[in-house]
Amino acid sequence: MDKIQAMQLFIRVAELESFSRAADSMGLPKGSVSRQIQALENGLGTPAIAPHHKARQPHTGWDGLLRASQRSAG
Repeated sequence: MDKIQAMQLFIRVAELESFSRAADSMGLPKGSVSRQIQALENGLGTPAIAPHHKARQPHTGWDGLLRASQRSAG
C-alpha cells in the first residue's frame, strides 16, 4: 500500500473512530489496517491516532488533515 492509500486509510479510521469499522468498510482485515497505520506513523515519525482514546481519534496535528479531507469531499 502506498502512502496515499495509507493516508486514505487513516482518514477512514478517524472518520469511523475504529480500526475494525474502517477495515470492514474497506474490505480489509483489521490487522492489515493496524499495520498500515503503524507503517504510516513510522514512515512519518509521528503518531497518527491518539492511543489513549477508546474512539480512535486523530493525534494532535493530524486532525487538520481530517478536516481538510472532509471539506474537499463536500
